[in-house]
Amino acid sequence: MRRMAVVTTLLACAIASAQISPADALTSKPRSLTLAELPASVVGIRISYTEPVLPMLMGLRGSMGSRDAQGEAIFQLISTTWVDPAEFAAGMASPGKLVRAYTFDLTAMLQASPSGSKMPPFRFRESFMNPSAVPTFSPEPNMTKPELVALEAKLREPEPPEAGTAAPDMPAPKVFPMSEEFATAKKAAYKTQWLSMAKQCALALMIYEGDHGKLPAVDSTAQARSAAMAYLKNDSVWPMQSGKRLLYNTGLSGLPITQVGPPAERVLLWSESPIQGGRVVAYADGHVRWHTSDEWKRVWNRELALRRERVKSSAKRR
Repeated sequence: MRRMAVVTTLLACAIASAQISPADALTSKPRSLTLAELPASVVGIRISYTEPVLPMLMGLRGSMGSRDAQGEAIFQLISTTWVDPAEFAAGMASPGKLVRAYTFDLTAMLQASPSGSKMPPFRFRESFMNPSAVPTFSPEPNMTKPELVALEAKLREPEPPEAGTAAPDMPAPKVFPMSEEFATAKKAAYKTQWLSMAKQCALALMIYEGDHGKLPAVDSTAQARSAAMAYLKNDSVWPMQSGKRLLYNTGLSGLPITQVGPPAERVLLWSESPIQGGRVVAYADGHVRWHTSDEWKRVWNRELALRRERVKSSAKRR
């Protein structure tokens, strides 16, 4: 029952992010489609989000400004999922049925325009979702493929140059909008990506603990990662590049969750380097947080204090 609850939490997290990877597709490389490759029958729906996706989207929307029509358009794209209405309806009526879904592939677009100086062509990531497990959703009737085609064309139009700014015998330089919005979105997406990875890795370790009765009894992050990989299926979820690793708290090695102390206060994983000026931290109860630099210092000092307290308690029992 405990393992089933953890697995259910993992699936719910994936559904909320609208980037669902079912068990039979974890080893497959996600497809990134152009707007032309997007099925003609798709329509947009808005799925209810949970943390950490909702704060990121709300913050991004606020940074764009409600009066900025272009910024609002990009927010609509980021927060919308496109599905085939017939397939989605069939999935709602058949619990467990997976259907294809398409979300705005911001990562691929940022890679196509790393400086954010111009608006790249739209791209969409193909994934799978279980419609019957979606908490709530609302239709976005204006988000059809024809609307998307028109929106892409509009956003990619160069802004007209101001009078007198271009030499008469030279073409005016092309200026593309959205550079500020994409820079903001890139930062928000990077932090959200780390929160998602930490969440998946923490839940994998919790499933491991449910199967073995204890967390991996290891001496290093690399060994903990190897132990959890049977539950992740995708090695890119747990980064191990020098300076960009997700570190494992070996102070919890070999312990059952019930014996680590307050699980919601014990650090299980943390980002080796700062992420947007803070640290991404996963706790032993499975929840994840982004902490500012000052908050992280307090969290880590508390973790060290809990370690010392446990050592003292073990010494007394001996």
